[in-house]
Amino acid sequence: MNIGNPHKNHRRRLAGKFAEQGEKGFLSHQLFELLLFFSIPRKDTNETAHQLLDSAKSINDLLYRPMEKSLEIPGVGESTALLVNLCGAISKRAEDEESSAYCLDSPFRQSRYLFNYYKNAPKGTGCITYLSEEMELIETYVLCEGKRRSTNDMVYESVRRALDVGAVYAILSHIHINGERMPSVEDVYLTASFQKGLYLAECTLLEHYIVTDSDVIPIEGLNNKSKRKDIDIK
Repeated sequence: MNIGNPHKNHRRRLAGKFAEQGEKGFLSHQLFELLLFFSIPRKDTNETAHQLLDSAKSINDLLYRPMEKSLEIPGVGESTALLVNLCGAISKRAEDEESSAYCLDSPFRQSRYLFNYYKNAPKGTGCITYLSEEMELIETYVLCEGKRRSTNDMVYESVRRALDVGAVYAILSHIHINGERMPSVEDVYLTASFQKGLYLAECTLLEHYIVTDSDVIPIEGLNNKSKRKDIDIK
């Protein structure tokens, strides 16, 4: 007896379910199974979706990691790796636009913005974020990527840029290459140097943040554990 193909019209049913219920009606691997329909035609994408998720620490890690990591997964070609990375890029752009739509006038908002900004950034990246008098985002300017430049060069460049964009406030931030959450002696020295330099441009340094792959930590108060206040950005 011919019972037919149980997988026939599976893609249409899954797409229809998403149209009706949205992402709440799906498990994570089912969302990726549906996504992979666009890069893997005429094949079952369920197993590939499972393997992609199992290869990453989280969905964020999967979306923002280099394409080469996804290409290591059996059944994943360049089109699929590109599609996954493109979703991460669009998500990051949306988060950046949302952050810039309001004032970065609190540690929570500043940390949330920086956490999103640094997704997929090279290790050792250091930036300075400039704000207007109303504490609205003007721009985030990259000072270094990878190997850190000399402090004098970075301070000079930050002061010149602050004058160019008319910044009133600034926020310094950088990734710790080793994931360490405590500031180094160099970090403390760097903070003081930027404070003094930006003062000449009538720009106030509000904070210096350490960014890791899981959180954002303000340097202010970290050397005194009784004053330390980690910020929940979730």
